[in-house]
Amino acid sequence: MVWGAFTGHGNRVIYKWPGVKIDSKKYVRMLSNVLLPVWNEAQEMEMDSKFYQDNAPSHRSAHKLNYLRRKNIPVLRAPPYSPDLIPMENVWELLVRRVYANGRVYLTTNDLWSSIRITQWDTWWGTKKLGYLFKFLSRSCTPFKRRLDQVLPELSLIFNRIKRLDYYLRNRN
Repeated sequence: MVWGAFTGHGNRVIYKWPGVKIDSKKYVRMLSNVLLPVWNEAQEMEMDSKFYQDNAPSHRSAHKLNYLRRKNIPVLRAPPYSPDLIPMENVWELLVRRVYANGRVYLTTNDLWSSIRITQWDTWWGTKKLGYLFKFLSRSCTPFKRRLDQVLPELSLIFNRIKRLDYYLRNRN
């Protein structure tokens, strides 16, 4: 598994996770070793940053959230089932296209990692395309997030009412 992060000013990090499964304690250890130096560098540049990720179980754990709180890293909530609103997901999509361009096949995971890390991540990152992607996402996500912050409490109330009605209908006899 591969984990990556970036900032709007081009700071970036990519990490090859040993194995496929990740629990919250291992995830926090990785954040401490891999993300924290990039985060601290961004803060030294006085960037207004927030940590934004998908809703994977290890990302939502209380252990991880407590760690980020202790390190004063603000978290931007991701709406469920919205990978298009997570900038890193867009980066992965573009990266995968480049890694597997022209039907490229890798015989070992080390060959694949070399392509991801050396050939694609390091050389591609400097292109204007990624800068345009980040600017586009910043412009398109801000109004959506504002509206989402307004709508989420209402949706939560509706969802809870539906759950209560469903419970009532199932248990009325």
